[in-house]
Amino acid sequence: MSQDKGTIWSKVTGYYHGLLAFLLLGLGWWMIGKFHLEFKTGYINAPSGSESSPEVWLPFGVCILGGFAILHGLLNLAACFCILKKIGTNFLMLNAAMNLFIFPLGTMLAIPFIKLMKATRISDPDSLVPSAERLKDKTYLDKEMSNISQTISSFKAYEKSLETPRELLLPADVSTEKRQEITRVVFMKHHPKPADVLFIFGTVQANWEQLAIEIRRGDYKRVVLAGRIGPNYFEHQIPIAQEMREKLAALGVDPEVITYQDQSDNTYEDVKFSLELIGEPNQITYAAKAHHSGRCQRSLRKFFPDCQLNPHLVNAFYGEIEVNSENWTSTEIGRGRVYGEYQRIQKYADKGDISLYP
Repeated sequence: MSQDKGTIWSKVTGYYHGLLAFLLLGLGWWMIGKFHLEFKTGYINAPSGSESSPEVWLPFGVCILGGFAILHGLLNLAACFCILKKIGTNFLMLNAAMNLFIFPLGTMLAIPFIKLMKATRISDPDSLVPSAERLKDKTYLDKEMSNISQTISSFKAYEKSLETPRELLLPADVSTEKRQEITRVVFMKHHPKPADVLFIFGTVQANWEQLAIEIRRGDYKRVVLAGRIGPNYFEHQIPIAQEMREKLAALGVDPEVITYQDQSDNTYEDVKFSLELIGEPNQITYAAKAHHSGRCQRSLRKFFPDCQLNPHLVNAFYGEIEVNSENWTSTEIGRGRVYGEYQRIQKYADKGDISLYP
């Protein structure tokens, strides 16, 4: 009897280690495939207009193998239960048969997808995982290392720009007079006018439809967009300036009339890196969020002390909460965002990065 128990427990131990091994292997394969799909390609449909791009189908094959590995582990778990209960002889035989065929079957199903690596024609070769030949190309490697370095340096600069957090706690004992001062410093008055230049600070929130109407109408001699850091930059390397250009183009603006720079990481750099594009205008109309307008105007004023500045503003929304000059004290995010802007204006003015006066 003890020998039977020893045999049973040895089998259980064997199945237990097999279960762990296959579960870990399966989960690893699965996660690699999912990571590639969700974080590298960014979408399920094949890129570059190809219906069977290997950049998508390869992880599908990996996921299939991972799925079969997980199934194998679950079958072993069920086998352990049957051994302990001394039941299911037929099930154990079925499990043994599955062990013999499950991985060959999974591999056979996955191979056709993986073979598409060689069989598929792709209209944009740069979207593929680098080939061995490309990895030997010094020019390609230098370019990739440069891109990586730019991304890292951009992220560090972005983090550095947030030394003063976006949201700061407004002290509870702030007087009415102080709140009025904060409002006056942070918020400019919406007053758009035709001008030599329309300058749009990097943002996803603006009155794009109205701006497109004004550009098509010829209200501005030049249109300049600025900014690198945005919602899709670190994940998909799409600068915010390029996103803004595409928004305006989708609204009927000729892309040829738009100039932009996508190297700036903060409001000060938006202006500094755009000086050649802006030129020497007499008037600049600038587009920005209302609670960002005080810092935007002072950034422009530093470089254009004698230029007329016309704010083209939109109230910001955070979820369903609107933040404007009238209601910012009524919500937690409004108080945090506006007081954070007020502190940044004070700090950057002291450093000399922006003008003290708008």
